[in-house]
Amino acid sequence: MTGAEVHGVLQAAGVTHLHHANTVTTSCTFLQKRGLLSRGWIEYYKLPQIRQSSDDIDKKYSIWNDVFMDGVDIHDRASCRISTAMARDSRTAQVVHEVWSQHIRQEHHSG
Repeated sequence: MTGAEVHGVLQAAGVTHLHHANTVTTSCTFLQKRGLLSRGWIEYYKLPQIRQSSDDIDKKYSIWNDVFMDGVDIHDRASCRISTAMARDSRTAQVVHEVWSQHIRQEHHSG
């Protein structure tokens, strides 16, 4: 599918935003590499990421090297089940992203 075709399917389904949930450790790897990466790519290059319960299944069904996006914020859908630790982890990820984004902007303006 082309990007335009994907956009059309998402638009027809009422999807207005794409979301990607991950741990702080894995999110920091994305930020350092300036993009989303498959778990297989991260493993191949021996970069930091946290093991997930679905890792073995992802490998079994050959989706280990794919990147997944959600059309809804899964944190909103599961808010009643999110533990305090996960909420704190999510806030830490936001702070890390804000700090990294500021670093990138400064690097861009000074270069």
